[in-house]
Amino acid sequence: MLKKISLVVSGVFCLLALIATILLFPAHWQINKINSELPNMAQINHVFERVDSMTKTREKLPVDIRYINTAFQESSMGALSFIGVLLTWGDGKTFLIDAGMGNEVAEAFGDTMKLIASAGPITTYGAIEKQMGSKINSIKGIGFTHLHSDHTSGIKAICDGMTQAATIYQTLTQATEHNLHTKAGQDRIAKSGCPKINLGKGLIKPIEGFPGIFALSAGGHTPGSTIFVAKVADMTYYFAGDLTNRMEDIHINRDKGWFYSNLIVPENGVRLEQLRVWLKDIDNRKNNAVLVAHDLGAYEQTGIKPWSNDTPQFLGDLPQHSRPKLAKIPKTHYPVN
Repeated sequence: MLKKISLVVSGVFCLLALIATILLFPAHWQINKINSELPNMAQINHVFERVDSMTKTREKLPVDIRYINTAFQESSMGALSFIGVLLTWGDGKTFLIDAGMGNEVAEAFGDTMKLIASAGPITTYGAIEKQMGSKINSIKGIGFTHLHSDHTSGIKAICDGMTQAATIYQTLTQATEHNLHTKAGQDRIAKSGCPKINLGKGLIKPIEGFPGIFALSAGGHTPGSTIFVAKVADMTYYFAGDLTNRMEDIHINRDKGWFYSNLIVPENGVRLEQLRVWLKDIDNRKNNAVLVAHDLGAYEQTGIKPWSNDTPQFLGDLPQHSRPKLAKIPKTHYPVN
C-alpha cells in the first residue's frame, strides 16, 4: 500500500514538473539567448580614469555608500536580507539601487518563501521611504539589479513620497525583455510616477549626471539582470543583484540547484556560471568588492554602514577628515581556489 502511495506521489510530482517545464519553456528560451559581453578590468578602469580627468577632482565621484535593509528571513537558500543601496555625491544627491519592500509586501513574500525555500518567519524593518522620511528627497536617480517583486515593490511609494520625482535608469534589455516574473516589476516602474530613461547600447552604460557609476547588462538570473559598478574612495563596488544569493556561492562556484533554476525562476545556468567565474576574479582583486543583493554579511565585511537619519545629507559640506571612511575589504573571508 505504501509503495503504491509513493508511486502515485512520485507520478504526480513528475507530471507537475513536466507541466511547469512546458509552461516555462518560452522563458528559458528567451534568457538562454541573452549573453552580453563582459568588460575587462582595463575597460572598467578606463571609465573611472575618464571621470577623474573630466571632472578634475575625485570629489565628483560618490563620497559615501550605505545600505538600507527592509526585511530579513532565514531560508534553505541562506539568510536573506532585502536591501537597497544608497550612493551619495558631495552635493548631497543620492542614487538608489533597488527599492526593497514595505512591511505588507514583505510579509506576503515571506509566506511564499516558506513554501518554496523552507523559510522561517520574515522580520520587517519598514519601507525605504518610511525609514528615510523627508531625506527621501535626496534620491535623484534609481536603478534596479532586476525586476523581481522584492526589488521593485517599493518604487511607487518612494516616488510618491518625493517633492520632485527621481529619474529611473534602466538598460534597454531590462526595459524591454520580460518574462512571467518580471512583467509586474516593469509595470510597477511604469506606474510609479517617476520619469524613466533607457541607458545606451554600449558595453559599459554610464548614467548621466552620476559620474562614477555605470551599468552592465548581465542576464543569467532574469533577462534584464543588471550589474551596477561604482567607485567610492579607493574601492570599486559591483552590485550583482541575485546572480547568487550568497557571496560564498561565487567563490566556490555553486549554483542555486536544478529545482530553483528550472521550475521556480527560469535561469540561464551556463551564463550564471560564466558570471560567477568573472565576479570571483574581480572580488579577489585588491580594492574591488562584489556584493550580491541578499547577503548582508558581505556588506558588513566591506565596511559599508547602514543608512540612518544621522547620515549627513550634504557630505560635500563636511571637512575632508570628518567624512565617513570605508574599510577596505579583507580578501581572506572566502576560499580562493
